[in-house]
Parts: sequence; C-alpha cells; structure tokens
Amino acid sequence: MVGGHLGFRFSDSVRPQQDVIPPGVTWHQTAVASFQPQKCTVTLADGRTISYDSLVISAGIKNDYDKIEGLKASLDDPNCPVGSVYDGAYADKTDRIMAAVGAGDCLFTQPDCPIKCGGAPQKVMWLWESEWRRRGVRGNVNVSFFTNLPNMFHVPRYYKVLNQMAVDKNVDTNFQTNLVKVDGKKQMAHFKMLTTGETFTRPFNALHVVPYMSPPEVISSSPLANAAGFVDVDKQTLKSTKFENVFALGDCSSIPTSKTAAAIASQAPVLVSNLLHRAKGEPLSAAYDGYTSCPILVGDGKLLLAEFLFAPGLEVAETFAPLTDQAAPSRVLFHLKRDVFPWVYWHSFLKGTWYASIV
Repeated sequence: MVGGHLGFRFSDSVRPQQDVIPPGVTWHQTAVASFQPQKCTVTLADGRTISYDSLVISAGIKNDYDKIEGLKASLDDPNCPVGSVYDGAYADKTDRIMAAVGAGDCLFTQPDCPIKCGGAPQKVMWLWESEWRRRGVRGNVNVSFFTNLPNMFHVPRYYKVLNQMAVDKNVDTNFQTNLVKVDGKKQMAHFKMLTTGETFTRPFNALHVVPYMSPPEVISSSPLANAAGFVDVDKQTLKSTKFENVFALGDCSSIPTSKTAAAIASQAPVLVSNLLHRAKGEPLSAAYDGYTSCPILVGDGKLLLAEFLFAPGLEVAETFAPLTDQAAPSRVLFHLKRDVFPWVYWHSFLKGTWYASIV
C-alpha cells in the first residue's frame, strides 16, 4: 500500500521493536549465530550460548537481491526507475518512480521461488494500472506482468478471474518467465523462459521487481533444515520432524502453504496449543489445516479476497462466502484491507489476541 499510491508512507508501517514485545519477555538484542538442537542450545552473534526447554523459530525469509544480476545497484540508484515493495528502503521509491510515469513501458515481475505474500507482485501492478487510468495516461502506458506461474495466481477459482482481468485491462501477461538481469543504465530487463530456457530482453521506463527469497543461512545450514533450507516441520502440528522440542511457524518453516500473515495468524494458536500439550507430556492434538489468505488489491478501490487451504488441493475456505462472492472485486473488502487491518495488526495481531484468519 506504500508503493501502490494508497496514501501510506513507509514510516506509517514501522514501530520501535521494544514497543511490540510483550511484558515479561527477555529480549536479547542480537542475532542467533547457530543452533545446537542436540544440546538444546543456541549460540548468539555476541558469543553467548542460551539453553532452552522448547524452541520456536519464526525467523522469516530474506531477500536475495544478488541472485538477479544488476538488481541491487539499480534499486540503490535513486535516479534509476527500478523499485520493489518488498523492502522498506525501496517502497517509497517505488511510489515515486511509478508516479513519474506518463508514458512508456512499465514491467512488473514475480520470481521462480517461494515468496512472501504471493499476491503482492500483481497487487502493486493493479494499483498503478488503476492510477494511470485515473490520471488519463493509461493509453500511453504499456503494462506488462512477468510471472513464473502458468496463470495470474495458483488457485483456479481466482486465477480465472485475474486472467480475464488482465485481458480486459490490456495487461501484457508473460507466464512461466523469470527475470535474470537488470541493466539499470540502459533500462533493459533480461528474462528467461522457464519452459524452453530461451532468453529475451525488454526495455522499461519503470520496473518493479520481486527479488528471489530464501531462508536465513543460520537456518539453512543447521540440522533443523530440510533440503530446501526451511525448518523441517510436520505441516499440521508444526513440530520439527527431527527434534521433539523444536517448533516453527511462518515463512521460515517447510509448511506447504502461501507465506502470508494470515497463515501465521492461523498457525500461531495451533503451535501454542501443541507447545502446552508437550510441556504436560500430552499428545499434540491441535492441527493446522493450511489456511492462508491473499487480499489482492485490484485497483479502482476494490479487492479480491482469496482464501484457501493446503496445496496441492488448494480447497477454497472463504470467510465471507455467505455474504459476497469473494472472487468478485469488492469495495467493502478493499476498505477492510486498507482501513481496518492495519489497526488490527498493531493493536491485536502482534499482541496475540487476533484469532480470526484474514489480515
């Protein structure tokens, strides 16, 4: 919403860390350097070793800018029209460079890897497509979307709507493609076809890039990780498949669901319940069903609310289904996302008192 010109600045999206830590929690203001799950200890970056009875890992995933040649230099150059809403350092820049567009080629990309908020690569595109129409310059702006997916989204109920929306709004869709290089000075983007390996280039007047992402190295290099580098956990109990007293949730875990705040909101009560059961020596009875949601901002003050369960079935699990068609863009759901959920996040979600699914 910062990079998509909805009136937010990055400063609206941050709080001091100490303000969101609950009372009674000891805060070690340093990173974890390594895990020793066989000894039930972690070593911190300052050299200290801390022991634990139970360990919960929720370290997120990191942006790997260097996996796309030339991307970091282009993002760091204030005069280069390359931005990304996936980093606070570049969100305001994204808004600035897109606002300066009155004509030309604007490209939006989505990489071939698990990412935070799978809908965000196209959300920012839809918001700017709508804004350019509002300003009366859309006819001079060519909008192109490049995604690793074979459709606009991975759940059939929603991608059918979004595919048609791309047609109706004259968005050039390039499926199963991957951005591999950015030449910021020449304003050229280099792509690779995932199906054939063929490469091609496209000029741009503005480019929004979603970087590659991966688990932090401290996790991927640890005994806790699976082959892909994520904390290897049972997808329902969220307990480590390797160590009885280790749990994980959120983006750093191996849970096969989209990496969203809504997923974490559903995982957290399951993890807490199972953590307490384990402390009492009881069976782990709580189970996560894979729920996640993706509120897709589609411009024109509307939103499509995708909600679904575990892959590969991707069964739809819609909260407002009795009241509205969630695959149809909604103005009411847009206002929930823009005006209500930010308040919920700061005042309830981070305090552990938000048990509803969508955020």
